[in-house]
Amino acid sequence: DSMIDADIQDGDMVIVEPGIPKHGDIVAALIDGETTLKRLVKQGSKVYLKAENKKYPNP
Repeated sequence: DSMIDADIQDGDMVIVEPGIPKHGDIVAALIDGETTLKRLVKQGSKVYLKAENKKYPNP
């Protein structure tokens, strides 16, 4: 449910296009052996993945 505010629900099917993501893109990432969808945020030299659910903290 980390992407619920982007209208992506648990169990939804997604299509992933390989490429170099840009700031603001939704990306699929492999973290600790699990695949997750998150928003890519680039702020100066800082890059992080952001949940689209207000109940999850973001950096």
